[in-house]
Amino acid sequence: MSSDNSLPSGTYVIHNVEDPKNDERLIMIVDPDGSGDPVKTEKDKMYKAADQDFFAVTEKVTQLSSVTSIYFEGDPEGKLLPRFGLSTDFTWDQLWKGIDDLNANAQGATFYKLIFFGRHGHNEHDLKKALTKKYRQGTGDKTGPVPVNYYDGFDAALSQKGCIQAALVRNVWDSARTEDPVGIGLPQLSFCSPMRRALTTNTITFSRELSIEDPPTPKMITLVVENCRERMYTDNSENRHPKGWISEMFSNYQIEDSFTESDELWNPDLEETFPHFRARARNVLDRIFAPENTLVKCT
Repeated sequence: MSSDNSLPSGTYVIHNVEDPKNDERLIMIVDPDGSGDPVKTEKDKMYKAADQDFFAVTEKVTQLSSVTSIYFEGDPEGKLLPRFGLSTDFTWDQLWKGIDDLNANAQGATFYKLIFFGRHGHNEHDLKKALTKKYRQGTGDKTGPVPVNYYDGFDAALSQKGCIQAALVRNVWDSARTEDPVGIGLPQLSFCSPMRRALTTNTITFSRELSIEDPPTPKMITLVVENCRERMYTDNSENRHPKGWISEMFSNYQIEDSFTESDELWNPDLEETFPHFRARARNVLDRIFAPENTLVKCT
């Protein structure tokens, strides 16, 4: 890193390049006077860019926030709602016009979009946890091995329950697209985790937009993104399949260029740190907030 104090004013992400697995991912704000001196927001500790060689300023940060909506009603238990919770006082056309108005009157670089985060369905890992709990409660054995021999753990697959859950979400999408002349539409940007449970959930949810042709011609482009994964533990269910397997088994999807053949993120001996997980999540959010897309979906 140079010491010419050339950093423009703004907010940056600082990465520890000596030990990426323990990356603190400091959020640094360059002094408003443009001097190039980053300020660590936590504990107000100052760091001089020229003196901290193990920190690398790699990206400028977009400030993200959620907006309280008059359009949607939530469920306190997180249940799937008709129209995804869109109030019966509004049509989808009114929602889109409302978002267009917000963007038309936004100040500076501010923009608004509607994002759907889809959770993968019930899977082998969930089933194993439930069976383990039932076994321990029934036997009183709190520490011994649990006889769930049919579960290999690797890149957990959806259970039948999980497949049904995804189909129910698909029904809501179908209804929302056809209930008025405009409808919810198709996501203009679609990201998916590389984990089998997420890929399968996404496939069932948007099966009507996918293709059985060879090569496939899907109506909606979905990009498999490594960093869309949840926080990784040492359990083998967090270890994904190779890139080649994903490409063959889910041929309707595109895979990001930086995607590695083998899983280089999962570590069987080390849980992912929260700072590292937050850094990955922020990377996805920054990509989601590309200003050209208004409706975004991430599974």
